[in-house]
This record gives sequence, structure tokens and C-alpha cells, in this order.
Amino acid sequence: MFRPKEPFEGQETIDARLIETNEGTYVLSSQCVKFAKARSDDFTKYLLCEWERDGAVILKNEELLKALQNVEVTRKDDQLSLLREFYLPLPKLFFLQARYMLPNENFKFLDLDPKLSSSTDFGPWTFLWDDISVETTDDEGLYLSLLYYILKHNKDGTVEFPRRVFELYLHLQAVCEAGGEKIRVEVRDQPLVLTSNGWKTAGQCYVKAPKNPSSVISGSTLLPPPKQWEVSNFELTALEKFYRETVEIMDGEVESILLEFNKEPDFKRAKQVYHALQIMEPGLAKDDVKRIRSSFKEKPRLKLSEKCPEVPFDRVCLGTKVNESTHRKRDLSRA
Repeated sequence: MFRPKEPFEGQETIDARLIETNEGTYVLSSQCVKFAKARSDDFTKYLLCEWERDGAVILKNEELLKALQNVEVTRKDDQLSLLREFYLPLPKLFFLQARYMLPNENFKFLDLDPKLSSSTDFGPWTFLWDDISVETTDDEGLYLSLLYYILKHNKDGTVEFPRRVFELYLHLQAVCEAGGEKIRVEVRDQPLVLTSNGWKTAGQCYVKAPKNPSSVISGSTLLPPPKQWEVSNFELTALEKFYRETVEIMDGEVESILLEFNKEPDFKRAKQVYHALQIMEPGLAKDDVKRIRSSFKEKPRLKLSEKCPEVPFDRVCLGTKVNESTHRKRDLSRA
């Protein structure tokens, strides 16, 4: 019999069981599923007590093991995560979590009793790592998780001690020198880039804005970083490498300005974009000119007035009166 810290379903002690039979087949017990959600602070002890009896059966049944690995456990923030997504609270992982997160910011560590005193000897909790495959490694997955939990606790983007986010970026860069595909995927899908305007996805940012005028870019620019980050010149080089090479964020130059044309047409904004291209045009490389030319040929991009829809350049007669910057763009569009 198992005695939980507090009564479970009105019982001081329960006949704990990880598995039960359903039509002659072993399945994860409904009690286990309920206990994981309702009593996460006591769930690992529940597992420990019953693993000696049921563990051998579970390990011989791939579907049963997968069901246990994927059982939903309530975190300290009252949200659910799969058991295999939790981290063993190893001393080294606790140290890293404390380095990047504040005391009031929770992380997905399992509650263990007795606690671990070594990062190499897991004692009675070895089965959680060996058999159930909970997380124990300080790889890019850990640092992405730390970043995600900082986001969860600071959703408005006003991060206390924001330099810790910057240091996380540098560590991600260091562990991913050999390849950062996992980081790129996460940052594309999740708003994990901290900017002066809050958290953004990689697609909502540019490393640098056009020199003149930067106001034409609607996305957030990342460099130079906020002063509160206290970034040295040496660190700035590493941060720029993280943005450009690991996360693959582009500059707000030609490519990003052309992306502005894909947004809802707006005459005033179109004029700003035309003007930005006009200013940039003398210093454009031949490849950039070709890219602009192709873009204007592929899709209607010339907006002549507030009420007029965008039209292709080849439908604009030479006598049409358009603003000076628009004439400049016609020059760029000629083959």
C-alpha cells in the first residue's frame, strides 16, 4: 500500500498500481494517469514505490513504456508536460537554472524525495533516466527550455536582468557551432527573440535596419542591442553570429524591404518604401538590383494613389505622373 502526502480520492493509503488489464491486455492504469495530474509533488515517489513491482512488465511492452513516458504531469505553473519532457533535478542542472532564472521563475524539474546530491549517481532514481528517459543533459534542448520558461514568466517582454537572456543566446551559439537546426526551428515557431519591443519570432526581426531610413521597416531590429544588456565589443561579435548564422535572421535591407510590399497595400507606406529603395539604389550590388527587378516583374508593386490598386510597371505608360521616387524605381525595373 502507498501512503501519499495527502489523501488521494479520500483515501489515506491507496493500492498503487502503474498498470492494469483491459480485455486481457496491459495498459497504463487510470489511477496512475489521475495521480500524475492531481499529485505531481508526490508522483515520483508513487513511481518509485511501484516500479519494483511493475517495471519489468512495462519494459517488456513497448506501447506500455511509451504510454508511461507520455503520461501528463502537472508542472509547478499548473500546466501539463509529458513525463519524458521533465528534467531530473541534478545539482549541475539546478546550478544552470539558477544562473539564468530568478528564484520566483519555475522550471520543469521533477519533485524527488529523497533529493539527488550527485550529478552522476542517480541512486534510486536511476530508472527515471535509464528506462523512462527523462531529461538529464545540458545540451541545446536545456537552454532552449530555459529560454522558453523565461518567456513564460515575462510574457510582456519586460525581463528583469535582461542580460541573462543575452548570455543564454551566447551559450546556445557555443553549443551549436556544429549545427543549429533545432534552434532555428524553435525560434521560427516560438517568440524567443527578445527585442526592445518585446518577444518576437525570427521572422519578425531584422539584425540591422537600412541606414536610411530605418523607419520603413516594420519589424524589430536587433543590433545594436539594448544598453541594459551591457554587451562588450567581443560579445557583440558572438551575438551577431548567433542572429545571422545560428538563427538565420536577415538584415532589413533589400530582401526585407521587398517583403514590405507583400503586406496590405498602403499608399503612404508604399511611398516610404519607394523612398528607401531610392536612397539605397546608388550603393546596391548588381545581384540586389536583379532581385528588385525580378520582384517588380513578378507581382504588381506600383501604387499610384490612395484609391488605385497596385499595378505592374509594364502597365504604366511613360507619361503617367507619379512621384519622383516612383520614377526612380522605374529605372531599377528596366532590364
